[in-house]
Amino acid sequence: MTVKNTLNAKGRADDLIIPRIATGFGGGVGRNGDVCGALIGGVMAMGLALGRDKAKESREPCYLAVDRFYSDFRARFGSCKCRELTNANLKTPEGFKAYQAEVHTDVCVPIVAWAAKRAHDIIKETKSLDKKPY
Repeated sequence: MTVKNTLNAKGRADDLIIPRIATGFGGGVGRNGDVCGALIGGVMAMGLALGRDKAKESREPCYLAVDRFYSDFRARFGSCKCRELTNANLKTPEGFKAYQAEVHTDVCVPIVAWAAKRAHDIIKETKSLDKKPY
């Protein structure tokens, strides 16, 4: 959610709705350890900035940007899965306690920072190629 908030496409999204929509994605989708929330946040931001407004419009600019972001994320961190990135099972009391004590700050915050910057850069590069404003 932090990545999406950082990259909110200049007021196109209702600031009250997006956090609510994104809440369940945390912890690899509801603490299940699957897809990293920073990756999902970046994809959501790309959808806001590069996505289509009508069904007949092309998905291609967004898909190409998301593919690049996904590939860069995986290359940088070796995985897109929360549990593999954090080595914490958030569904156990021990794993959740470790997450709160240090994993969030030591692992997740740097990943979110990288993802926010990378998604922003890709959006900016894509927009400059299309010559369309955010």
